[in-house]
Amino acid sequence: WRDPASGREVDLVLTLPQAAAVIEVKYQPDPAIRPGEGLATYRRGDPSVRRWLITRRAEDAGPDPDLGVVRMPAFVYLYLLGWLLQHAA
Repeated sequence: WRDPASGREVDLVLTLPQAAAVIEVKYQPDPAIRPGEGLATYRRGDPSVRRWLITRRAEDAGPDPDLGVVRMPAFVYLYLLGWLLQHAA
């Protein structure tokens, strides 16, 4: 997703009937999301949107309440994605 007016973007948007997940991958030593970036602004205020920041550090796990984002190490995200794909009916 990219906002044509501001240029803000997110890497992936998963849309489901009752919810949406917005995913930003920051595979860097010190990932940071500022309040004006796409992950923080995409459908701001919509409680059905889940925001995930995928990082490379194992220490980056858990919620970031200031931005309403859940930080998740890439290896955890990939494990969960593989598990979901394997167990999808």
